[in-house]
Amino acid sequence: MFIARTTYTLRIFYAGDINRELYGFYMNHYIDSSGNKNMFMTSGMEPTSARSVLPCIDEPARKAIFKMSVVHDPLYTPWSNGEIERREILSDGRIISYFTPTLQMSTFLLALIVAPTADFACLPDRVVGSKNTKSRVCGRTNILSQLTYADEVAYKTLEFFNTYFNIDYPLPKIEHFDVINFPGEAMENYGKNGRIEIGN
Repeated sequence: MFIARTTYTLRIFYAGDINRELYGFYMNHYIDSSGNKNMFMTSGMEPTSARSVLPCIDEPARKAIFKMSVVHDPLYTPWSNGEIERREILSDGRIISYFTPTLQMSTFLLALIVAPTADFACLPDRVVGSKNTKSRVCGRTNILSQLTYADEVAYKTLEFFNTYFNIDYPLPKIEHFDVINFPGEAMENYGKNGRIEIGN
């Protein structure tokens, strides 16, 4: 029996699979600078694939704050909606990375990439607005030099909209991540936008 005007906490322990298809949290691949095929993981939650990743009410009107933590190989780096606030080394050598909580948002805006640190990186941060929002563009290291124009456009666009609406972007960072084999042309994840890598 539930008591009115009482807050309850529900804890659910679950396990899920990494998909081979381009939805939810899925396995992806790329060719590195040596011509080798390597794997990384990325996400595509829109419109209703978050339910394949975690227990949730997967409807846009239902929103939540997400506190993400990722256990990963030390040779990999995770990226998500928030910034990594701390890391711990586990007894088996793996790392657990804890992200800052998101703002309240719909499940389809949740994003996660886990990729080899040697092959994925970001251009240097550019700071925008009075809230010092970090604007950055990320992708495979062997195409970063091709992303400088995208970096400039991302920075100037955020600067323009901050000024035009007289409202600063509410998150501490906005990341634009080029992903090969992305389920759509682009995705407006809160704090970490994804877009398809073309022509490489």
